[in-house]
Amino acid sequence: MPHLAGRRVPRLLLVIPGYALVAALAGYTAFAAVLAVLQRDAPEAIFSPWTGAYGIPHFALWITALAIATHAYARRTRR
Repeated sequence: MPHLAGRRVPRLLLVIPGYALVAALAGYTAFAAVLAVLQRDAPEAIFSPWTGAYGIPHFALWITALAIATHAYARRTRR
């Protein structure tokens, strides 16, 4: 972008959404885990059984990696 080249990105513009996304994804993953257990055999279940076996561990890894990356960026850019 020609007019924005060389400008610094404000630190909190990346840190706050990073931590907010970690919290939102953790809440969604906990919600999916609880529903996967409670509605395991129900025909009106909104999550398939594969959500618990496949999706939730992947989300947990993604949340952990995002939290580590956000924390590392926040620590490295602290003044």
